Amino acid sequence: MHEWTWADDIIVLFVKRHGCSRLGAASEREVARLLGIPWASFAKRMGNFEYQETDGRKGLSQCARQTVDVWCEYRERDQRTFLRHLDDARHHFGRAVRCSAQD
Repeated sequence: MHEWTWADDIIVLFVKRHGCSRLGAASEREVARLLGIPWASFAKRMGNFEYQETDGRKGLSQCARQTVDVWCEYRERDQRTFLRHLDDARHHFGRAVRCSAQD
């Protein structure tokens, strides 16, 4: 079982809202693999953020408190600001993924 970190949740929310390409990953599955998170767990977390994003109309309702907190903290951040915060999470990827605010 994966122990979710704050950085993991930030990265999943970024992928949900902005996709994978700015992280240098080809797919959501690749991001999950680079984080060491089983794909099913990663996909469920994406569903938790969808639940938050749609005010409970879609997604998975059983959200961890940390996921809700990350949502509240980052839901209104634009992509550029979000990427600056993701720099703190870079160690999860090593050199395989870059987090860059540059176009």
